[in-house]
Amino acid sequence: MAVQFSGFPTARSGLLMPRSIITFVLALLTLLPAVASAQNEGPQPPLRDPYLLTGSRLRNAFRPVVETARTWTVEILDEKGRRVAQGVIVSSDGEILTKASELPEQFRVRLSNRRTFAGEVLKKEDVNDLALVKIDQTDLPVVTWQETELTDGQWLITPGISVTPVAVGVLGVQPRKVPQSVRGVLGIQMDVGGPPRIIEVFSEGGAHAAGVLVDDVILKIDGKEMAHARNVVETVQKYRPGEKIVLSLERKGEPIEIESTLTHPFGQLLSRIAMQNQLGGELSDRRDDFPLVFQHDSVLQPRDCGGIVVDLDGQAVGLNIARAGRTETYSLPVKVVREMLKSMRETSTPATGTSTSTTSDELNK
Repeated sequence: MAVQFSGFPTARSGLLMPRSIITFVLALLTLLPAVASAQNEGPQPPLRDPYLLTGSRLRNAFRPVVETARTWTVEILDEKGRRVAQGVIVSSDGEILTKASELPEQFRVRLSNRRTFAGEVLKKEDVNDLALVKIDQTDLPVVTWQETELTDGQWLITPGISVTPVAVGVLGVQPRKVPQSVRGVLGIQMDVGGPPRIIEVFSEGGAHAAGVLVDDVILKIDGKEMAHARNVVETVQKYRPGEKIVLSLERKGEPIEIESTLTHPFGQLLSRIAMQNQLGGELSDRRDDFPLVFQHDSVLQPRDCGGIVVDLDGQAVGLNIARAGRTETYSLPVKVVREMLKSMRETSTPATGTSTSTTSDELNK
């Protein structure tokens, strides 16, 4: 008897489930009726994993899917060795694509074999929040892109560098534009009766983190003169959360410069909807204003973005670019990724010597 589940690919879709996933689904069919029956027979010992459909058991079932894809995946580490993003290897001589806004000034790249290397930025692309970086390595495994039409409800798996996927979800929304919905916030209150003198610095804002103080006067932002408080507001609103601005201040009669990172609205500035959206955990600083992304319900952390998402054949069908809500992850379609990668390569700092690398586009011809 053929049994079809909503969200599971079928033979008609051209995708076949690995044997381990089929075994897992059959195990669920056997287990769930038994659990329902047991509820009528008195107290029973609790299941070892109550999150049967969302926890580690489900992710473990998809290990065969990411067996190869995890070798294309890397982790981006900050100076303290903390993972801040993922990335994907796009050429055998060390080119890696990742999420630009999560990239620290100094970083290292950890491969699936756990070796780490210093990374350098070749090019950043602001529209889609991408960065092309490089490590000094050769003969690396290269991602295989699969530019295909996605099906609503199909499985999408996010690999890490370990044998178990980072997350598993299903496609919820087809590729679409996501407009900019939130402006950057500096986190200050100013005197509106004269020059932009700061009368309060909120503890959750970027100004506080940068060391801005009460009674500082904002003279310039990124070199542009600020005569009134409204000039500051109008200028800051042109930036996204997560972007950096240079503040030229006057402090006790002395000029100083401070770089501050703008934040999302917080506290009383945060809407009820936005607050509820953050209940599931931290969201990406840059999570809107994308020309074309598709959406899936994999629960990622910001540090999980920047790497690929694959289908049941283990082929990369997109690049995770932002965690936007409790169950909202945005991914760039392969077509967009390829176009941006080509553009960044054409305008990036040329590498020393003659390159003999194999690129992901060459492998996919």
